[in-house]
Amino acid sequence: MPEYSAGVPMWIDFSSPDLDKSRAFYEGLLGWESQVGPPEAGGYTIFQLNGKMVAGGGPTVGPDQHPAWSQYVKTADASATAQKVKDAGGEVVMGPMDVMDQGTMAVLRDPTGAYVSIWQPKVHQGAELVNVPGTFSWSELYTRDVPTAVEFYKKVF
Repeated sequence: MPEYSAGVPMWIDFSSPDLDKSRAFYEGLLGWESQVGPPEAGGYTIFQLNGKMVAGGGPTVGPDQHPAWSQYVKTADASATAQKVKDAGGEVVMGPMDVMDQGTMAVLRDPTGAYVSIWQPKVHQGAELVNVPGTFSWSELYTRDVPTAVEFYKKVF
């Protein structure tokens, strides 16, 4: 992907209480190669396939956090998008916050309870390879209230 438009999922990552096991799992399952970031990145790992960035992984932030995958939707302005989330009845769970020189992120919750993250790129522009085996190719929302979710995402993105 040379460039992502605003409102399009552009990155995925997971949180894990055991990054070594998770790295080994995805390397074996999908043929990914892992690059552990610098110490200030807290163990965050970039995964590559055929030399292209495809996903990331990092440690869970506390004992109560469950391992999970997250998707990031591109935004041109993380602060403005966070305000749209509030205005549309959602919640800003974390951020917006700068991630070193890579970009600005926020974790959001829609009015139906689903989590989604946003990413305002700086150095990190998103997945370099998608829609081929071993890479991100589909995003889906499970909700009990489709009309509310549809209206929310239309307003925000």
